[in-house]
Amino acid sequence: MTGNEWAAATTMIAGALANIVACGLGGALYGPVGAAVGVALALAIWNVGMAIYIGKRLKILPGLVFALLSLRQSAVGSRQWHWFLRNATTFSIL
Repeated sequence: MTGNEWAAATTMIAGALANIVACGLGGALYGPVGAAVGVALALAIWNVGMAIYIGKRLKILPGLVFALLSLRQSAVGSRQWHWFLRNATTFSIL
């Protein structure tokens, strides 16, 4: 626990309300496809809002931002640029 549960909960509530509004508007204007697009946009905006909050408040890079930045050669090392693939041949699906 980081002490930021209240902020996360309020952001989640705001995201849920935006989701309901976007679903209603999209469904009224364009039917089921509009509702789906509205929900997808509301979820994307909610995730971006949470990522911005995490970056500013906790000073860490969340999720995909960290993964993309860790692929730089300077972050991983010039010899092990494909560090995530080096043992890929040892994995097998049963």
